Amino acid sequence: MPRNIPLFLTTLLSVVLCSSCSTLPAMQGRVRRLVAQGEAEQASLVFKRASSGYGRNHELLFFLDRGMVNHYAGHYEESIQDFERAKELYETLFIQSISKKALTWIWNDYAQPYRGEDFERAMLNLFQAMNFVALGKIDEALVEARNVELLLRRFNQQYGEQANVYKDDAFVRFLMGILYESTGRSYDVNDAFVSYRTALEVYGGDYAKFYDLKAPLLLKENLLSATQWMGAADLKQYQSAFPDVPVKSMAERGDSAQVYVILYRRMIANKVQSTIFLPGIDGYLTRISFPKYRNVFQSSKEMALEAKNIEGKIFRSEFQQAEDLNAIAKKNLEDRRLRIAAKAVVRPVAKQLVFEGIEDKIHEKAGDTAGELVRYAGMAYVAFSEEADTRSWETLPAEIRVARLILDAGTYEFFVEGERIGSLTVTSGDQKFLIHWTMK
Repeated sequence: MPRNIPLFLTTLLSVVLCSSCSTLPAMQGRVRRLVAQGEAEQASLVFKRASSGYGRNHELLFFLDRGMVNHYAGHYEESIQDFERAKELYETLFIQSISKKALTWIWNDYAQPYRGEDFERAMLNLFQAMNFVALGKIDEALVEARNVELLLRRFNQQYGEQANVYKDDAFVRFLMGILYESTGRSYDVNDAFVSYRTALEVYGGDYAKFYDLKAPLLLKENLLSATQWMGAADLKQYQSAFPDVPVKSMAERGDSAQVYVILYRRMIANKVQSTIFLPGIDGYLTRISFPKYRNVFQSSKEMALEAKNIEGKIFRSEFQQAEDLNAIAKKNLEDRRLRIAAKAVVRPVAKQLVFEGIEDKIHEKAGDTAGELVRYAGMAYVAFSEEADTRSWETLPAEIRVARLILDAGTYEFFVEGERIGSLTVTSGDQKFLIHWTMK
């Protein structure tokens, strides 16, 4: 036995504390900082220079972040490959056996591969859809968007009464309506109408109640146009509900070009740890840790899209918020708090039982002093080893806004808050898309 017991205990405590430290490599933080600075191209180079990725148990996050960075940088084909790999990993992790997980959960969530939040899985399909939109592959984009509801339903079925509030995505439905319209196929207008109507219902229900986000004016305009084209009986009902929204027929819009700009704004909040200490049994001190999303500043600043033609004439449209990823992330995590709590409470007790068993054996074989040392080490480990799983997909934007300009045929330069984001040549009947990200 060691003669200097205090020194031995201090050393042992240090080992115990260090054994609980398990965080993502600094690489993810570096990538996030570069993206926040508008340096998506530089961030993509970080991935190209990395040979080992994010390290053990973080493979999913590696492909999510790299896919998002490639998306921001306009490397859409590379982003598609990354997101497809992320989908494969999600599926593998979703169906992995309970027995395999049981071998590791007792010690720390970081001992398991990151499985992702449910809303992150839905966002994977959304941004994969946006990759295809950027490449002009509308049918492929629609396949990705349609799968969002199926995925959310699949997740929620396993939770029973503890299902998430986030069970449908209003912006995805809105986007689907726009994409159906853009195919130019007359039979797709019915699907556009159904998508717009469903989007309106989701915005008016869960989105208004839980995220304080109402339906964008642009959705109402498009719904009225599609309802009029369909000759649907609901037209008067919608006109009565939206008396200040002008009805511009789809034929009128078809005589011009429509340019939609999807604006990603700021960066999603990342997770931090929330901890409480509680007295345990037999003198043990129990620490229970929960993940939570940081409270971040969210600007309500209005933003505008401008287009300038070759004559210098300027056309302007206001951006409308269509998705609040911060609000969705926080509510999604809150909804699974009971599922987190069950494990967070049981785990310290399970660890304590393990150490008490070891302590009893050491008492028998090496005496009281050795047994007490193990007891103190066990108490320290149980008290300080609990870490909340604060891993998350940190390169997502905080919100998504949408603007549309209806333009005559011609060549235009497009600007967001004075920043040039691209140029397009359009003809009558065109429906085109631009994607932009900003920290403003």
